[in-house]
This record gives sequence, C-alpha cells and structure tokens, in this order.
Amino acid sequence: MTDARVLTRMNTRRVVVPDLGDAVIEVVSDLTEMLIALVDETLESELPSVLADGFGLEALDRIWGLLKPTQERTASRLFAPEWRAEYLRLSVVELDAADLATMGEAIRALGAGLLTGDPQITGALVDFADAAPPAAAAGTTPADIIASFARLHGLLDLAWTDDAERLYEQLNKAVAAEELVLDSPTAAAYLRLTSRFGAMWGPHPDLERSDER
Repeated sequence: MTDARVLTRMNTRRVVVPDLGDAVIEVVSDLTEMLIALVDETLESELPSVLADGFGLEALDRIWGLLKPTQERTASRLFAPEWRAEYLRLSVVELDAADLATMGEAIRALGAGLLTGDPQITGALVDFADAAPPAAAAGTTPADIIASFARLHGLLDLAWTDDAERLYEQLNKAVAAEELVLDSPTAAAYLRLTSRFGAMWGPHPDLERSDER
C-alpha cells in the first residue's frame, strides 16, 4: 500500500458533485469523527500511518473545504428542456488528486482493520454505531458505516467522462445564472451522470427525482 507521506500534491481531479445536502454532510461528519478518534498523538500506534498520523483527516479536511459549498443549494437550479422538470443541482470542483487518494487509503485501512479485527478500529466503529441517534442506529453495523464512507469516496472518484465535460461546458456558460434550462443533448448527459451517481451512492430521493424526463 502506498504510504500517504509519499503522495505529492501535483495534480487535480475535476469532479461533478451532486447536491445531496444532509446526506453528504452526515457521512463527512461521521468519517471526520472516526479519523479524529484514531489519531495517536503518542506515536506508538500500530495502525497504518494514514490513520494514526492523521494524514487521512488532513486530506478530508481539505476536500470538505471544497465540497461544503456544493451541499448548500448555492449552485444554479437545473431544469429539463422546456422546463419539464427540475433536476438535482450539480457543481464541478477541482479536488487534489493526492488528497482524494489519501482519503481512499484511509477508508480502505478502516475496512481492512474491521475485517482483521483490529481492536482499535473495531472498537471505534462499534462505539460510533452505539452512539448514533436511535433513528439512525436501528440495524446499523460497523460494516454499514464503512460502506457509507466507501460510497462517498466512490462518488468523488468517478471517472470524468464526455457527459461530465458536456455538462461542465454548459454550467460554465451560465456560471452566474440562478436557473439553467438544459438543452436535450445535455439533459441526456445529465441523466446518464445521475444514473452513475445513483449506482454508486444508493437510494436517495433527489437522485430518484432526477430520473424524471
């Protein structure tokens, strides 16, 4: 596994981010709390350095600084051709490729620790699940928590495609517009993109609403 310390911040990844509001905010908050709990200031931890030394937390903090505005209903409202339906808001951000890789490494380390029964990781996950609000905790397992982290990273790590480029170009042309009606080819690209989001993120009412044509 690549040590997070050798990942250099030399390039960026352009990413289309759907505005899922509280859903993304909650997962980022959970992952932040988990990574904070595992930082070992005594430097005697046997955990992977991406966890014990806080590299994963530092990367997540930088990523969240760019993601947070995309989850606050600040992007242009998007509509299907001829105003037939309102679509989910989307934003395009430039994430540091090394930060995104480090975030993924931290999540993989959490998953590996759970699979091997690492006492620190397993204990933190169990404590976290037990501390969740009753409505959220019903049936929640440590594996569920890891899966939510992996879905978030997967959403951010989706490959840039022609569909993403087409939408990006139209969003750029209307950067200051409060409302944007997509033309038919761009709307088709949008629907393909949101289908990929749904496949990665899982059920979400806003993603399901975006299937309206």
